[in-house]
Amino acid sequence: MTKSTKRVLLFMSSPYGRWGRIIVGSAMIVSAVLTGGIALIMLPFGALMIFTGTMNLCPMGPMYRQPLKGEKIIENMQTYQLK
Repeated sequence: MTKSTKRVLLFMSSPYGRWGRIIVGSAMIVSAVLTGGIALIMLPFGALMIFTGTMNLCPMGPMYRQPLKGEKIIENMQTYQLK
């Protein structure tokens, strides 16, 4: 894991990352409903972003062998040593 990956995981697990996912997910849902048609494909993705933000889940965690819960990622990253 690189330093930039560690920074991204820490940000996405932080309250700012959670709020960012909630805001972007809400914007996706609103724009999909207002646009209609094929843009409605964005609805489940927006809902998923809102769900992960509110439940403090980081979907990137398992890709880097980290837990799914945000607070566990932050705990692990404090002791994680880069090689």
